[in-house]
Amino acid sequence: MKQFFSHLVLFLIVILSACEEDPTSVGEDLIDNQDLINVYFYDSRGHDEFINSKSYIDTLSLGISERTLLGRSGSISSTAALKFYFPLPDSIENAINDGTLTPLSSWIKLIPNYYYGEANGNFGLTAHKITESWGSGKFKIDTLKNLQYEPQNYAGQLSINDTIVIINLDEQLSYEWLLSRIDESAHPNYGVILIPTQSTSKIIGFLGITSATLLGALPEVHLVVEKPGEFIDTLTATPIIDAFGVEGPFPQADETISFVQGGIPVQTSLKFDISSLPQTAIILKADLTLHTDTLLSEYGSLSSDTLMVQLLSDYNDNNIDEDVFAIAMSKTGTAFNVDIKHFVQYWLDQKDNFGIKVSAADQEKSVTKTAIYNEKISNADLKPRLQITFTDIK
Repeated sequence: MKQFFSHLVLFLIVILSACEEDPTSVGEDLIDNQDLINVYFYDSRGHDEFINSKSYIDTLSLGISERTLLGRSGSISSTAALKFYFPLPDSIENAINDGTLTPLSSWIKLIPNYYYGEANGNFGLTAHKITESWGSGKFKIDTLKNLQYEPQNYAGQLSINDTIVIINLDEQLSYEWLLSRIDESAHPNYGVILIPTQSTSKIIGFLGITSATLLGALPEVHLVVEKPGEFIDTLTATPIIDAFGVEGPFPQADETISFVQGGIPVQTSLKFDISSLPQTAIILKADLTLHTDTLLSEYGSLSSDTLMVQLLSDYNDNNIDEDVFAIAMSKTGTAFNVDIKHFVQYWLDQKDNFGIKVSAADQEKSVTKTAIYNEKISNADLKPRLQITFTDIK
């Protein structure tokens, strides 16, 4: 029945033009009163006292990201953990077994596809042998903080340009990873943790194993080995597990600004009071607009032009409703906009409105920060705005 009336109203909208800030009926004299359909408009502007918002640091799993982040920018730092897997040709296995194989040199190769911070800033790191088993599936910042590793630094000289990062690595460490292919109990391979130095002033990102499909795009460990008098060979290992963790404080600004930031992550919840809408309303459109402060927003080499909006099942605990799909919110100029009519209809049908959560669409692979004006900004044109077009049947 609702679908029938929705189609009918689409025709009526063409000839109805009245619009006010408070829910108001228009064109009532165009339809017989026995089956009267009214078109109404609601605008949160004028109802600003009923908008609530809050920003907070949430939790985020960073072990299945399309991109691994590593480095430091200001007060934000990202540490990466990787476990590499070497192939084992027969010639190498035989040389290991007869004790004639010698490691000569080793290095890590990274191919950045993302930068954040000072473009020409310093970049440095230390590499440490992880001493316990770990997995990436539920890897969070607390997982990283508790990960056990040796204090010894296995990283040597580092070179970096726009397309490649080379980190000299102690060949004994990568040689142990090769030996683990033959006897894992004697030479366990738990991987390496890469920690940015204090002098580092940028964050780089490189493809994670869940997204790398191009040959040569994944991080690599190269190990040069020799069997004296017979051969010198270079072996290449790629990751079988990767993860990272971002640490950083809550962004600072005055009370008129809410934040959304990836990695950490910082998210914002919004709640509009739509209790003045009738429970029987059919939502035709619900435009949500969020304006940004461009001076407080910070983007990396890949500018973020999309936010994600999710339905909340609890405003206080910031829990999302897993049964309702998220909606992408696109950016035009300095404002983000999206139609959330399905969310508003859900609130009316379920008789519960817990608000929405706004997060960065790329929060699992960037540290992009977006500053959003909230309801406390004095300029009414910059406040969060929800404009709803709906019908109701008398």
